[in-house]
Amino acid sequence: MDAEERSSAYEQHRRRLDLMRELAHSLALAQAAVVRSDLRDMQCQTAQQQRLCEQLSQLGQLASPTEFSAARRAPAALAGWTRCEGAASALAGERWGALLEELTQVELQVAGLNRAYGALLRRASRTVEIFCRVLATSGVTYGPPQSRQNPSAGLRK
Repeated sequence: MDAEERSSAYEQHRRRLDLMRELAHSLALAQAAVVRSDLRDMQCQTAQQQRLCEQLSQLGQLASPTEFSAARRAPAALAGWTRCEGAASALAGERWGALLEELTQVELQVAGLNRAYGALLRRASRTVEIFCRVLATSGVTYGPPQSRQNPSAGLRK
């Protein structure tokens, strides 16, 4: 792999890291919106998450499978990409290692946020279902109020 291909692969991984950071931020904001019962913000964050996921999917399609799989195995797998003479090789290897470590950490963070968000949505959904059942059954308990034409008419006799 030549220097241009290495640079392109590095930039694709860097872009993936940036998108994953944005996704983590959006998931955190969406959780806060659910807690506040802010439907508008929930919808905005859901649209943002969908856009980010589409971009991540497109980015994955642009990169060759061997680039991502080699990079994901371990920084040591990148030694062939960065094997050159001198200090440039060590610096490139450190950059790749740091990038992959950070990407792994952010992906784990997104996975955790996604699980927590899913659990929060399930609980909120159950709460809404309970309220809907209470509302549906309360019609039997409480009848419509009787209208009075003249409230003082019943007092005079």
